[in-house]
Amino acid sequence: MKASKALFTITLITGTLITMSSPSWFSAWMGLEINLLSFIPLLMHSTPQATESAMKYFFIQAMGSIMMMFTIITPILIQSNTMLLSALALKLGAAPFHFWLPHAAKGTSWFNTATLLSWQKIAPLSLMTFTKNSPAIVIIIIASAIMGAWGGINELRMKPLLAYSSINHIAWLCTLTVTSTTVTAFYLITYMILMYTMFSLLHKTSHLSQMWSTSRSSLSTIISLTMLSLGGLPPLTGFLPKWIALNQIITFSKPIAIILVLSSVFLIYYYLRMTWMSLTQSKTTHIYTPTTTSKTWTPMLVSTAALPLIMTWMLF
Repeated sequence: MKASKALFTITLITGTLITMSSPSWFSAWMGLEINLLSFIPLLMHSTPQATESAMKYFFIQAMGSIMMMFTIITPILIQSNTMLLSALALKLGAAPFHFWLPHAAKGTSWFNTATLLSWQKIAPLSLMTFTKNSPAIVIIIIASAIMGAWGGINELRMKPLLAYSSINHIAWLCTLTVTSTTVTAFYLITYMILMYTMFSLLHKTSHLSQMWSTSRSSLSTIISLTMLSLGGLPPLTGFLPKWIALNQIITFSKPIAIILVLSSVFLIYYYLRMTWMSLTQSKTTHIYTPTTTSKTWTPMLVSTAALPLIMTWMLF
């Protein structure tokens, strides 16, 4: 790792930690700006697509920072929390402010896309816990659930597809910020682990057709397991945080719980469609299955680690 990349990564993490532990809105805003100015150099590469994604991300985040600062210095607006919540939703990529997220994720590298869709959620979500009294949170939750599920149905590019999946997960996380901070942290940590596992497997693909053209059928199987785990298919790892979250969300609002569950069905649908493509491609091309190594066991264990936990919970 280059020294400059390591420095910007450290300041990226520092900015997030400053926002999470800030005693005032102004210091939280400073942490968000440190995080932004650290992430932009990491997004910049020699390719025009990466530069375009970095510029889109910068303008959107700058717009959200302006809205947030204007809200902080205006006492009437800070009391209603609606404009502040809109600024945080814009920074987060939640619907109806989600239009920039699939386009920004499309041109970045796999590691930066994983960071954009997982780590960059931490700071805005930590601030959303202070805006739970705003009625606009319900609109953001419902819109994110619907757009995240509907947007990825006809998408064939991997990064935008996972971006729409991320928007749907934002709906779950925004709901959990209202109900339980502990469950929010557990859901987000599990999602980050699965996301980085997925992107470590997909670092050489950009289109769905490239996933199944490889001669490593064991890799296709592991990718399919990780995708289904991201969709929350029981009894894989991704199902466990959604199960725990659903128990919390039902106490908050049963209609929202129904909407979130139905939207997750759409996620599982296009993940199952991708898995079916993998199986049919393997049957028609007679792909050779190599010996499973430790490198392939690790993501498989991550994707299926909830199996013994769920069985133990059901038995005892």
